[in-house]
Amino acid sequence: MRFLAIIFSAVLQLCFLTSPVLAQENKEKLAQIQEFKNDLESCEKRMWDTLRQKYDGLSQDNTPDRQIVINKITCYEAVGNKVIDTFYSHTNEEMKKKFDTLIRAFSVFYGDLYAYNAACYNPDPDNFQICGNIALDFSASASTEFVKNTVIEMLNYTESFYK
Repeated sequence: MRFLAIIFSAVLQLCFLTSPVLAQENKEKLAQIQEFKNDLESCEKRMWDTLRQKYDGLSQDNTPDRQIVINKITCYEAVGNKVIDTFYSHTNEEMKKKFDTLIRAFSVFYGDLYAYNAACYNPDPDNFQICGNIALDFSASASTEFVKNTVIEMLNYTESFYK
């Protein structure tokens, strides 16, 4: 009798997991995930379009290149916050604070990584230009990739539940 109860329970669970309602919910979640991935691609495209227009003389925008890259970080962060709001709704405020702290920490880390390398480091504040601008550009670029990869990781992890 116990065996039949276990079989019956397993069949009910299987029916529930494959129900049309659940299948539709999964499709909707997967569509949301794809939308967020498209948003990430839009961040990337927007940055390259801005740089291309700037250097092709099609834009009067004088925004420094580093700021354009930082804008991309902000775009990625906004997508990450939407992912958190959607899939981590029960802890979204706490998660967003942690995400923001993580981004700031890695931005500082990458700044230090590139600016204070022994080959570049000069304690003389009047002679910061040894690697200063290049280090800042590398730092912004590395930070951007970190934020993008973190959001992709959140999306891939979430997606694994709905496939």
